[in-house]
Amino acid sequence: ELAVGKDHRCALVLDGRGRCWGSNDRGQLGIGQVGGYLDAPTEVPGLGDVVDIAANEGFSCAMLADGTARCWGANEFGQIGNGIDSPVEPSPVAVDGIVTGVRVSAGQHGACAAMDDGSARCWGRNNSGQLGRTTPWTTWRVPVVVTGAESTVDVSSGSKRNCTLRSDVRVTCWGFEAVPGGPNVSGSATDLGRTGVERLAVGQDHACVVVAGGQVQCWGDLPEFLSSGAGLSVVPGPTDVVELSSGVASTCSVSDLGEVWCWGSHRQGQLAQNPGWRPLQIPLPG
Repeated sequence: ELAVGKDHRCALVLDGRGRCWGSNDRGQLGIGQVGGYLDAPTEVPGLGDVVDIAANEGFSCAMLADGTARCWGANEFGQIGNGIDSPVEPSPVAVDGIVTGVRVSAGQHGACAAMDDGSARCWGRNNSGQLGRTTPWTTWRVPVVVTGAESTVDVSSGSKRNCTLRSDVRVTCWGFEAVPGGPNVSGSATDLGRTGVERLAVGQDHACVVVAGGQVQCWGDLPEFLSSGAGLSVVPGPTDVVELSSGVASTCSVSDLGEVWCWGSHRQGQLAQNPGWRPLQIPLPG
């Protein structure tokens, strides 16, 4: 498994350990110190039995096989989730109250965990209700339970909204413009109104789902070739999609035949070529 942050990357390898590389200006590589840059994947000390890994802007998190979570790196908004008011935590620390977690997701300035009882818990910045709280411009340095997020099997986090995929193949979201046509800020999980969802990916200001049949639909701050209106926009091009991942301003999909499509911003070469915002199939070596 691979987790892509803003200036660093982390990987979960087959032996259950986490390895990170890239910038360490906020301690996001988890090596016990702040500063520098590693150009090769380096094992995060003391981090074993990892089952899920996540990374975003200056911090990283991991879910362990025993149901506990660890986070490290930037902590100005409580991203680490240990209740401590410190700017950085350069080594993995336990997230308070996460003892039966199954998945973890990192947003821009906060994180969420899916629990084995179907609930979702989030921590960090709450400037747009993304922690399931309607009080804006607050931070929560320990996880809080999201109202209405039930039957959760997976969770995905962005900048201003977070979403869960439910066991009944529906999606619920909360935060800023959580669902198309919904309130500006939703402090509790709101049903997307779409069943048959197979995959979910939340970017910084947009989100996408894969519905039955492998079609991709998106909403939020969308590229100019899409028009969300009051509903979800169908992304032309990708079909039979089985995997989906969203970044700051772009999204990529993988089909059951291994075809990779990407769309969105190309300001730093995200699309591997230069097609503008439209979906493009990415040629892969071999």
